[in-house]
Formats: sequence, structure tokens, C-alpha cells
Amino acid sequence: MEQQSEFDATSAALGAALEHQAQAWVRATGQGPVFEMLYPDAEPVIFDLNLQADGEAPWTPAPKARGTSDLTQLLPRLPSPRASLRAYFNSWWFCSLDIGFGEWGLTLEPVMPGEGLRGLTEKYRGYHESFPDAPPELVPLGLEANGDTLLFDNRDGSLFLEYWDTRARTPLTDSLESLLRLVH
Repeated sequence: MEQQSEFDATSAALGAALEHQAQAWVRATGQGPVFEMLYPDAEPVIFDLNLQADGEAPWTPAPKARGTSDLTQLLPRLPSPRASLRAYFNSWWFCSLDIGFGEWGLTLEPVMPGEGLRGLTEKYRGYHESFPDAPPELVPLGLEANGDTLLFDNRDGSLFLEYWDTRARTPLTDSLESLLRLVH
């Protein structure tokens, strides 16, 4: 029951964060968010495929109504992914999520139709190949504007920044849900 509660709370926080970000785009630009169409085979689940002159496509976050991504298959070294991590990758389709956190600008990993979780899988593998001594429970979940890595610790659900040049870590928050709630 606790895992379902964690899943539901994270899913709700993610939905609210995406809605808030979409409304902020409209207030700032007069239109919803756009995304450069780097993926020509992207499924039109969230995209308006009528590209703008600059090659960008309007998009709208959408609940992920079909199928789930089995993180244990995608991240075989990660034992038993936490409910909040499963919720993040199995609740919503979206192209971008940016969060201001104190002095940091964080960009979280997208969940895009047609791409599955290829980005997550590649970043996880790349991180652990670069740092073989890192515990397998550390999951790269995004980047800070300076290139530092936002890491999710699957052991306790906390998030922190790892500085690319020193690998020193700065704790940010105790849960993915609390990070997502900062968007409001």
C-alpha cells in the first residue's frame, strides 16, 4: 500500500508540474510548449505534427494510458525500482520539464512517445560505465544548467547533484515528489 501511495503522489505531482509548466509557456509566449522535432518517427500522442517554420512542434503533456515500461528490464543492475521512479516514467508523456531549485536550473529526463526510455537506459549505462564504483542504485534523472548530473538514489528516494568535475554531491531533496512540487 505504501508503494502505491508513493506512486500516486509522484504521478500527481508530475501531472501538476507539467500543467504548471505548460501554463507558464502560454503566459510567456502566447502558445503552448514547443519541441524541436529531432525524432522524425515520434508517435503523435503528444505532438501536433504540423511543424512550425522553425521545425518545432507544439506539444501537450498527456497521461500515459497504454502500457508501462518495466524498469527492471531496462535497468537490469537496478534492484527493485522505487515506486516514485516507476511513476515518473510510467505516468505521463512529455518532452521537457525544467525546474528552478534555488540557484540551480534543472532539466529532467523526458518521457516521449516513440522513444520509450532509450534516453534513460543510455544515460544510466553511460554513467555507470564512466563511474564503475558508483552504486547501481544511482539513476541519472537529469542535468543542471552547468552540466552537473541530477541523481536519484533508489535506496531512499532522495535526489542530489553530482558535480561533473569533482564528483562531489550536494543533497537537494528527500523525494522526487517534493522536487516536482517545487514547480508550483
